[in-house]
Amino acid sequence: LKWSPKSRDFLLQVAWRGFRVKPMSSTRDLRQAIDLHIALNAARAAAKARFQAFEGSAPFLGPANTLDGCVPLTESELWEIMAEDPFIPMTFCTDINVVGAARKQTAWTPSLEHHNEWRVLIRQGLEKNQVELVDAAKDAMKLVSSQDRAKALALRTRAATRMQAELRRRGAAPAVP
Repeated sequence: LKWSPKSRDFLLQVAWRGFRVKPMSSTRDLRQAIDLHIALNAARAAAKARFQAFEGSAPFLGPANTLDGCVPLTESELWEIMAEDPFIPMTFCTDINVVGAARKQTAWTPSLEHHNEWRVLIRQGLEKNQVELVDAAKDAMKLVSSQDRAKALALRTRAATRMQAELRRRGAAPAVP
């Protein structure tokens, strides 16, 4: 959790296993920032415990950094984060370091599914020394990531509109954001 005096916002980002998660936008509300930070750290603790259990139960699978079968964040762990504030989409990326290859980063995306696919694609491409193909894939990821962000914002707007309509239907005044 970090305060940005320039933008006057709180910036959040939590990382583990090269994986990073942050809200798609920053917040100016300290309470909201703290609550999201707590939720992100709880998800990290759960994900790390799940990974350690997976790693310990299958030592024959190889080095921990190549365990593609154990994603850094599950859908249920993401739901726990979203329960804190469902109107703030999270975005995800992974820094991938393979011995003998340049460090690569997946595109930031609010789609956990796309992130997990890209993570495997880049790591395996780098291990096979297919840097040009990885770079081409990263270019394609940027376009898909942009579409993912637009979809996430549209869903957020649609949900807020429906919530306001339901509040009006019930005779309650909607809160002004």
